Amino acid sequence: MALFNLGGEKKKHEQALRFISEIKGHPEPLRVEIENTPFQFYSKSTVRAGLFVLTIPISIQQHMKDGGWVRMAVKNEGQEDLRIQVANQEKLELGTSARIFCRLPTATIESRRRSEARFFTGNFRNLLVDMGPMGSFPILDFSCRGMRIPYDFSPDSLTTGKPMEGSGTIRMGARINVALESLVPRFQGLEWVGLEFSVGDKRSEKILAVFLDSLDQKIRQENLEENV
Repeated sequence: MALFNLGGEKKKHEQALRFISEIKGHPEPLRVEIENTPFQFYSKSTVRAGLFVLTIPISIQQHMKDGGWVRMAVKNEGQEDLRIQVANQEKLELGTSARIFCRLPTATIESRRRSEARFFTGNFRNLLVDMGPMGSFPILDFSCRGMRIPYDFSPDSLTTGKPMEGSGTIRMGARINVALESLVPRFQGLEWVGLEFSVGDKRSEKILAVFLDSLDQKIRQENLEENV
């Protein structure tokens, strides 16, 4: 079994190196996710001195630690990611972007952890989820089916995997409200909880899709400006 696993890891590493070879220097930027965070960026890629090089906006560089990992979708496969470890970063004193250098020996192909992109929204003061008697809470990060919120209520008031009683509402400013068909706690940390949600009509789905697309376009535009 150990030999079989080693052979599988070698195959995944070889597949990762082929993917890197195909995309290096490609004009189309890749969407790169900082693992275990809701932060992402778009970057062109290259290989230099045995390292896979990406460009990261300094506005989110604090969330990328040396020794951390980044992920990017393997386009030809759809359900897989290239995962690679960051060796070090070029912390620039001037400019709006920096380079991160990733270790090629760590490159591997893994199954995607989530089927949809997650976006950081903690800077939106008017993006809230109203949970009825429990109160309204800012949405820290957001995807088409899930959100993460801080909480100041009793942890015992939620049960992981059990739908919450009543329906919630996503409030986008003073005018746009999206009624939720269900809210299900999926993970609970010390200061925040992850919720899966669903909506019951096409209009609400469209509103969320347009909002998420606008977040993605904003990240793309910021990266383009930083790489000019």
